[in-house]
Amino acid sequence: MALSIHNAKGLQGLAAQAEVKSMTAGGTIVAGDWVALTGTTVVQADDDSPSTISAIGVALEAAVDGAAVRVCVAGQVTANVTTGTAAGESITIGGEAGRAIPFDNDAGGGEGDGGVCGICVTLAAGHLATVIVSPRSY
Repeated sequence: MALSIHNAKGLQGLAAQAEVKSMTAGGTIVAGDWVALTGTTVVQADDDSPSTISAIGVALEAAVDGAAVRVCVAGQVTANVTTGTAAGESITIGGEAGRAIPFDNDAGGGEGDGGVCGICVTLAAGHLATVIVSPRSY
């Protein structure tokens, strides 16, 4: 299943257009997963490892190890976010591979150490929400 990119015009001037990069998967990736750059490949972002804690974007399609995958590195897209995360909340990478959590969820337990990766635009349901991906340098 491929995910769509959303037009973000009029959303307080944020992310007028999505920026998409073609990258190589370094493992299995599900459409909507937040991904981290590890060397020359992208893998599911996860705060359990320093090498995967900083998400660079959201995979727009599923991919297996070595396959090309399109990644939204800036803009508005549907992404894997913990159910119940409210619209307007800043999000970060948590302990579930590929999934973002509310940034304020970090109560010293180690989650959220990768910083803010985006902003939730809609209430997350079924672990999916419309988000704005925060651009990062990589």
